[in-house]
Amino acid sequence: MGRCRFTLIVALATLFAATTLFTSTADARRYRKRGKRAKAVNAKALAALQKPYKWGMTIKQVLKVIKRQLKEKYDSKIQATRDPYVQDKLRKQRAREFSRIAKSLVTFNGKNRRWDVSIIDKEFAQRNGEQMLIIWENRGGKNQRKFFFFYNTKLYKILTALDMSKFKQRDFNLIKKVLERKFGTGVVAFHKVDGIKEATAVSWYTPKVHVRASDKLRFHGTFVLAVESRRIAAVCYKNRPPVKKKVRSNIVKSMTSDPNDKPDLNEGSNTIDNLIKGK
Repeated sequence: MGRCRFTLIVALATLFAATTLFTSTADARRYRKRGKRAKAVNAKALAALQKPYKWGMTIKQVLKVIKRQLKEKYDSKIQATRDPYVQDKLRKQRAREFSRIAKSLVTFNGKNRRWDVSIIDKEFAQRNGEQMLIIWENRGGKNQRKFFFFYNTKLYKILTALDMSKFKQRDFNLIKKVLERKFGTGVVAFHKVDGIKEATAVSWYTPKVHVRASDKLRFHGTFVLAVESRRIAAVCYKNRPPVKKKVRSNIVKSMTSDPNDKPDLNEGSNTIDNLIKGK
């Protein structure tokens, strides 16, 4: 009798172990089917966002790369026609485009306040040796802006305001899903919007870079993707002057003192194309 009971216990234990193993294996297969890469950060894909630029490049060096890219873009158009008039027109167009980019240089010295309330208002500080170049890609089916940020004339951050026409739905979770498919699982940041806690950004980290996607849909109708050098950015942010807290006047306070309405007053390249297309 005791021997039979022992045999039954062993049989049940074996069956339980087999069932557990089967369940774990099935779960693992389902996970792999969803995407094995989602678990780890794709460092190679994150690093590709800064190419062909290198961290620490001077403004002159970045402009040299941009000039070379424009030459490559227009050379194919110039070679496609034998009409001297059209060729000359394309060369002048190329020169104007480069001139516009070079003249877009902004020095945040406390005098130029145009960008203090904008899509990039949280990306820089005045009087901290920071500068910015802008490229507006609005041809060939593109409609997005790219911002290059410099600290003491050294490139440390590139931010792209994505072309939202490529997305069928303008939703944070949808865009997050697209980005995580490419980069792996990110770290989500939450902020209070109209008193409700909402996910507003997602970040990915490697030892060298920090990539951040931020939801700017509410006020600017777009989503921004920033990639920055962790080393240079750390020095830049550390040296920024403390932010002065804005104090509202009594008149403004009386106009916005409805107890039922408490708004949050603090609210303010090809790699990208392939990312949007899910390649």
